[in-house]
Amino acid sequence: MHPRGDGLRTTHLILSNLAVTAFLFMAFWTIDAAMLCSWFLRCLTQGPTVYPKATYKMVQDMRGRVDDRIIADYIDIKLIDRITRGIGPLLYFPGILLALLVCSYNTITYPWAWPTSWSIIMGCHFLIAVASILTLQASAESARRQTLEALDRHLKQFESDQTPSAEAQRDVGLAHARDMISEVRTLEGGVFVGIWRNPAIGATLLPILAGLLMAILRWWIEEGGI
Repeated sequence: MHPRGDGLRTTHLILSNLAVTAFLFMAFWTIDAAMLCSWFLRCLTQGPTVYPKATYKMVQDMRGRVDDRIIADYIDIKLIDRITRGIGPLLYFPGILLALLVCSYNTITYPWAWPTSWSIIMGCHFLIAVASILTLQASAESARRQTLEALDRHLKQFESDQTPSAEAQRDVGLAHARDMISEVRTLEGGVFVGIWRNPAIGATLLPILAGLLMAILRWWIEEGGI
């Protein structure tokens, strides 16, 4: 082979290995972040959370006088929402890289066969990354269900408080508590996303659409379109 061809092939292989290494790093990064968040969610939902008094006071200043147990459960879900906001989108990084690799490694532009080992390794890592995000979402929804059940119990106990000293503030506190419970129930952020905003679906579609696009382009070329 011509020396120029050998040099280009070597350069291509080096860049390809770097691209695969970057993909594996991003996939592992996503898996690690999702697993750590899942572990945090399990720890958070093992029992009632106790926050500093200053935290309860801050929430009461913002949301009104509400029972501390309701505030603790409310903070749990808001904390899950805030911490997990950046976890799901991480999946797009390996998804985009995999889509680019699918576009670059094809019979139209790439004369050498794609190593089978690369396909297996990258496919397995990407599927594990997707599964880790789905597991995190399931854990978050489970935590929300548990929290809503606890909030309903606390609300009923709050409603049953008939002492004269608390009756004057009870109605106002109940309204604030119901607003907080409604916010928890309808929260859409972090891992609490609908199916159309789910990064697990969006990132999975990227390499699939890339492969479909290259298949259509190859068919068009073979049929004489170019």
